[in-house]
Amino acid sequence: MKKITKHIALFLSGLIALALILTAVSNAIAPVYKTEKDRMDSLYTKRNEITALAIGNSGCRAIDFETLGLKGYNLWKGGTDLFETDKMARIAVPELPNLKTIFIPVAFFSFVQDNGKIQTRQDLRVRYYVILQSVGYWGLINDDFRNFVLGVLAPLARGDHWKAVFGNLLFGESEKVKQMHAIDKYGNIGRKRYDGITPEKIGKWASIHIALVNEITRNYPDVGEEVLKSFKKSVKFLKKQKGLRVIYFIPPIYQSYTKIIEKRKGEYIDRAIDIMRGIEKEYNVEFYDHSFDQDFVNDPNLFFDENHLNEQGGKLFSAKFKKELGL
Repeated sequence: MKKITKHIALFLSGLIALALILTAVSNAIAPVYKTEKDRMDSLYTKRNEITALAIGNSGCRAIDFETLGLKGYNLWKGGTDLFETDKMARIAVPELPNLKTIFIPVAFFSFVQDNGKIQTRQDLRVRYYVILQSVGYWGLINDDFRNFVLGVLAPLARGDHWKAVFGNLLFGESEKVKQMHAIDKYGNIGRKRYDGITPEKIGKWASIHIALVNEITRNYPDVGEEVLKSFKKSVKFLKKQKGLRVIYFIPPIYQSYTKIIEKRKGEYIDRAIDIMRGIEKEYNVEFYDHSFDQDFVNDPNLFFDENHLNEQGGKLFSAKFKKELGL
């Protein structure tokens, strides 16, 4: 019996040692989510310079700090839910001694979104765990233990099946990849090419978003209450930060996309706006709804896709927003 126990102990020790070695190799040659980690490192390097922060989902594409005249930094990521936004705020805000303004976008479906509960959004949650763990935060996001474990194992159970590790080891990182993941002084990660929008693309993404909402509300009917409860705690946390101006906003959304959502899931648009109006009144925060802004929503040349302004649109919107905010 003692021999069997000893062999099992030796086997487990060897397995753990192998896992640690492979993790070290993975992190040294091609770290998972390296760009996001580098962006966090850059944030800490610039911590004394940063006066404004944009976090949350890709609605932050509408924010152009240069146009706003702010020394801002972007920590947003496409598809981010309000649980993940809260964790990033709690990690980043206390590290920025001169932070004066924080921008947080709200999407039509923000109050029924929890990436930890949807298989197809799992990578987004795991990505946040990896980023947070890289800066020393080992807590859970909305009690999501499963994806926490996947975040810990991410350097081993790589989504690319170690392709980047072998590629970098044999050929080095290509210039094309470096440009795609380059981070500018505002924390923007290599901007994607503008492909334009078409009715087919708009309909496709509207259907995808509606399917996600149907899935989570069917399987987790209480998700709306969970999100709202957590969101209110997040608002309270930000309000306690002395001298911090908290700005929630809905950016302009391309009208054709909004019409599809209004027709099939219009109650979620009304609910999101009603919730934010209530939060604005209850907690004395700022909320700006530009989802139907006629200066933008009918011009396809200002949009990257169905619900995101492109670079030109972001500059024009920020110029208008700057006046509205009194900056």
